[in-house]
Amino acid sequence: MSRIPVEVKGYYKESVDSKVEDAIQLSQRDWDSFETSWDYKKHPLLRNVSTISETFIQWQAECDDRFNRLKANEEELNRIFIDIYGLQDELNPEVEDKDVTVRKADLQRDIKKSAQLRRGLYVWSLFAGCGGACLCRRRVG
Repeated sequence: MSRIPVEVKGYYKESVDSKVEDAIQLSQRDWDSFETSWDYKKHPLLRNVSTISETFIQWQAECDDRFNRLKANEEELNRIFIDIYGLQDELNPEVEDKDVTVRKADLQRDIKKSAQLRRGLYVWSLFAGCGGACLCRRRVG
């Protein structure tokens, strides 16, 4: 919050600080779910559940929760800044879904990425000299 060029004092400070910190954490968790992040650990569909359907349902719930929390944070921050600057007649605090910057679960895209990752791990295991057997001995993820 200290890097944002707005100083919020008094009544709103704690709420703004809390909403901004939560938004940063939600966005970071979303970013870390994909291979482009330096902190990426595993594909979100690699979970210890019995079916891919159950895995996707869990992933979808996680994405929906993150999306809805971030959207609510952004709308509350809009309300606060609209109130601080007296812009009630000028601006609307609502945020359209297309403007929320975390991903929602997408069955086709996420399954395709998971399959690509598994193929890559298998090919890596061939180069590692275990002929894929090392992947059979322990669960990936």
